[in-house]
Amino acid sequence: MSEYILPRDDALEDRRLTLLEAHHDPDSIAALERTGVGAGWRCLDVGAGRGSIARWLLARGAAVLCTDLDVSALGGLDARVHDITSDEPLPGTPFDLVHTRLVLLHLPARDAVAAKLAGMLRPGGWLVAGDIDFTDVRAEPDAAFSETWGAWCAATAAAGWELGCGARLPAMLRAAGLEHVQSTATGAECPGGSPALQILSLAFEKLRPRLVEHGASDAAVSEARRRLEDPAHRFTPPTTWTAWGHRSS
Repeated sequence: MSEYILPRDDALEDRRLTLLEAHHDPDSIAALERTGVGAGWRCLDVGAGRGSIARWLLARGAAVLCTDLDVSALGGLDARVHDITSDEPLPGTPFDLVHTRLVLLHLPARDAVAAKLAGMLRPGGWLVAGDIDFTDVRAEPDAAFSETWGAWCAATAAAGWELGCGARLPAMLRAAGLEHVQSTATGAECPGGSPALQILSLAFEKLRPRLVEHGASDAAVSEARRRLEDPAHRFTPPTTWTAWGHRSS
């Protein structure tokens, strides 16, 4: 597994994760509702983060096992430390539903992991996966933002991210043998300060030393962050993709 470069170790990350849940939960929940998940379903949430989706599933009457590399934010939930790329099979397999979000992007073996997740479904089960496509980000012409964005792309690629992973999710699920694969994508132009742009600004700050290592000046990173948080500037943010597919009986 590649190094995870956005650890949960400070108040900045707490704020970023709060924004991530608020921004991404509606897309995830809309896809989960399409599966019909409800009472009696056994679900697995891989990379559960702070557990917002697991708690939503529990409210629907499902049983949920959460996994992550760090389960410190999953108090009160059935959670265990687990590396989906290499650890032993989980108890409860096969599941009626497997959910993962913002995980495959970080994994060099993402296609193999998608197949592994599909293989953890019972016949008739559903996989719901969400991720980001950073390749279609657009900004008003600005040297500081261009410099910082180039460093972001280089730094994250060096860490093993696939910046276009989100757009590949439907194909990944089909390649994993799932049927009836559908998807949604959201990412319309918006002003600075919008949640998606605040998330990106906080990620720039979290990775500031890496961005400087990959060619951005400290001043450029600060200016790029200022623009991302200023409603006077407009951006097309990273696109959120959510895909879901069904394992045949």
